[in-house]
Amino acid sequence: MNSLWRVVSNILQPILGEGNAADEMSYVSSSRASLEKLALRRLLSAVGHATSDGDVGHLSMENVLSLIKCSYGSSGPWRAIFQCMLVGRYDAAAECAKEVGSNSLILALSDLANSTPLQRSKAPPKMDVLDLYRDSQTENDLFRKAVLFLLLSGHIDDTTKDPLRVMTTLCSEMGQCVEDNLWMRLCCVRGVEVQGRVKSIHSLSTLQKIVKNDAHSLLGSFKENEYLFLLLFFSTPASLVPPYYTY
Repeated sequence: MNSLWRVVSNILQPILGEGNAADEMSYVSSSRASLEKLALRRLLSAVGHATSDGDVGHLSMENVLSLIKCSYGSSGPWRAIFQCMLVGRYDAAAECAKEVGSNSLILALSDLANSTPLQRSKAPPKMDVLDLYRDSQTENDLFRKAVLFLLLSGHIDDTTKDPLRVMTTLCSEMGQCVEDNLWMRLCCVRGVEVQGRVKSIHSLSTLQKIVKNDAHSLLGSFKENEYLFLLLFFSTPASLVPPYYTY
């Protein structure tokens, strides 16, 4: 129970700090950041290094890169970039991107590295990497596809493919845990309802429907009870989500 309230506190503190300026995207951003901390703790645990939340937030870029290399070896730059993004370290991701040799990719990741979590959640798609996504090599590398898809926030500019289906396929084929799949979906959320030309992949309401439909299987898949709080929130209809939070 203590771990549950720790997560609740970690998610709500940044929102409360915004006062009346907070909105639904504040919650999405804070939840996404909380999942990134969880992913980093799992990474540290995998190499036998126990750490507190405070330690997680103060790891140097060099230490993060060392952890990624220790855990995944020489599995290519795209997997390293994805794992760095997953733990919220876009500075490390930009460093890994140098191996790819694409200035547009490096600049996109560097821009996110210099942004706050809330700014990342509201950021426009990084359309400069669209050509990389369209390259034939993308279909042969799941991590490349995932990295570019997330940077584009699902704006793949392909009328023959539904971005929501692409996301579902990525989540299925990459074989990640439920928390990581939720993080990927949160990376594309840009609002509550689908309006005008906004696609369903960018809608919090759509994500909530997906979680609600899969709630039974998700409850059995979550590794830590503390993250049931996230699951319960994301199965709540968007109409019931407070438009802002106050002290």
